[in-house]
Amino acid sequence: MSIGLAVFVKTSALSPVKTRLAATIGADAALAVYRASVACVRESVSQASMRCSLQPYWAVAEAEGAAAWGEWPVLVQPDADLGARMSAVYEALLQRHQGAILLGADAPAINAWQIADACHALEHDLARVISLAEDGGFVLFGSNADLSHYDWSGVPYGAPDTAMRFLDQVGQGLPLIQLESHCDLDTVDDLQRLAQRPPAKPTPAQQRFWQQIPAWLA
Repeated sequence: MSIGLAVFVKTSALSPVKTRLAATIGADAALAVYRASVACVRESVSQASMRCSLQPYWAVAEAEGAAAWGEWPVLVQPDADLGARMSAVYEALLQRHQGAILLGADAPAINAWQIADACHALEHDLARVISLAEDGGFVLFGSNADLSHYDWSGVPYGAPDTAMRFLDQVGQGLPLIQLESHCDLDTVDDLQRLAQRPPAKPTPAQQRFWQQIPAWLA
């Protein structure tokens, strides 16, 4: 069974990245953090694609930035609110594959085994899979069901109960597989929390990320 996975990214030359983090550690350091986090996610997804039938994509925020992203096919996010953008990318994946997974680029600790588990969760019966974020949101969501008739935009994203509201709103009633939660990377507090939780079996990109945290925080 083929699963499509889209990593949501911004093109730093065209859009501001990690603005809340930049307000504390500076724009240059925040950009370095963002790029390093993307590298971590890319490496884990690539490793997962060798463990399951997974096709990765970039879900790029800017149409004019599509050419800046190589290695994987590109899906361009529509100019809309977050819920509508996720819904559109999800539908695009489901048109090409039997299951679809959406993944944020700000979860540097996610590993290939967790991503492969998400794929395996969607290989048979209709289901949803999610990895919660510690701030109340989520870093990964996937399903193998048609979710186009649900109101993805009716969810209050960025709220302490975003994930729970999302699950109540999108695919309600479908079985849910919950993976390990993660700290997503938005603020300096998140970066400090990540510093205390290095991965047990880091990829080379994750090794570089965690080695650089002290310098970013300085």
